[in-house]
Amino acid sequence: MSQLDIDLINAYPANVLSNCFENGFYLDGVWCASVTSFLHALKFQHLVDQVIVCSMPPEGARHRSMEMDVQYKITQKLWWQSVCYPRTSREYQQLLDRIFHALINQNQRFAQALKDSFPHELTYQMGRDQKVTPVLTEEEFCSKLMRLRGNLLARR
Repeated sequence: MSQLDIDLINAYPANVLSNCFENGFYLDGVWCASVTSFLHALKFQHLVDQVIVCSMPPEGARHRSMEMDVQYKITQKLWWQSVCYPRTSREYQQLLDRIFHALINQNQRFAQALKDSFPHELTYQMGRDQKVTPVLTEEEFCSKLMRLRGNLLARR
């Protein structure tokens, strides 16, 4: 099976599948400009900060969360709507699943790109170089997308 590396700089559908692509969606009534924006918002404990970061373009969200990176790297704890999610917890994986389900159900462009990525195996080269546990690993990202793609294609 050939591979498709998810990256903003690559051609369709890889670019649209990138967590940095502005594929907007709502989660729990909060507008998220992209998956990256949402993931960076998780580093903030306070809801007001989360809402602001979620609405920012990916690069702005990344920049805004830089001050929280040190704390995250030490504690490995993330927050969503006043609930703490230890990075390696099952509950955090369930939150990630909710993100991708919301995205696939609300953003037709993303859903179509995911369908169009078939039959390629999805990879995420940028996710491999992390020295500490990132908010989203390559394995998490790709396996969740491949599972969702299977569900989408089965519905045809």
